[in-house]
Amino acid sequence: MGLATLLDQYGIFKFNWTTPDIAGEINILYGVYVFGWTSKDIGHLLAIACATKAFTLMILSPIITRRFLQGYMGFRTLKNQFDMIDFTMAFCAFILEAIGLTCMAMAPQTRFFFGSLLFTSFGALASPALNSSTIKFYPESKVGEVFGGLSLLKNVFALVGPTVFLTIYKKSVLSWNIPYVSFLVGASLMTLMAILLVFAKRLLRLDKNLDPMILTRSNSVASLQSLIDSSPNNSKQRYQ
Repeated sequence: MGLATLLDQYGIFKFNWTTPDIAGEINILYGVYVFGWTSKDIGHLLAIACATKAFTLMILSPIITRRFLQGYMGFRTLKNQFDMIDFTMAFCAFILEAIGLTCMAMAPQTRFFFGSLLFTSFGALASPALNSSTIKFYPESKVGEVFGGLSLLKNVFALVGPTVFLTIYKKSVLSWNIPYVSFLVGASLMTLMAILLVFAKRLLRLDKNLDPMILTRSNSVASLQSLIDSSPNNSKQRYQ
């Protein structure tokens, strides 16, 4: 259950960094402050960001999963545990987004900044992989409750996240005169997540030849009577 909690936290942070309330606002503020953007440039930013993420999720994601990971690499989908497909998708998403955020921090011109968005768009691959991984650790009867709890946490972090990152951006501009600090903070956190994923992979000894663990997902919640019947005291009374 520890890995499930870790995946939940990955998904929550990933949601908050990529939500328009954080990344979009900081990108716009940074572009206006550093490059002197106009409304036309902001429109180009929003169009590129939305188009690349939609292309990544709707076209690239199925191709990468089915043609490359399952077809060429031979990875198998495991229903009851974290598998190599989940790991590869999430790991590549975090690394590519970290590269994109670093390139955005170092971009000397607007066109290079826009080009960096192509890397950050691959970060959208992490959320589906993490969501599918999370539900593998819970009974099928609890999937609705799990996603309900995650939605609640995401909404809470959606309120706190913008305040934290905008505060970092404000501090970096007014006090440090280094406006790109927020991008480096995001890149550092993405890199940390990738490192933790590698640690989880080593802990679980994941590879494409891994046999599924003997795990079962309960279809229903155990009743109180079944728990009483399986208690040690009740078993002793049966044999007396």
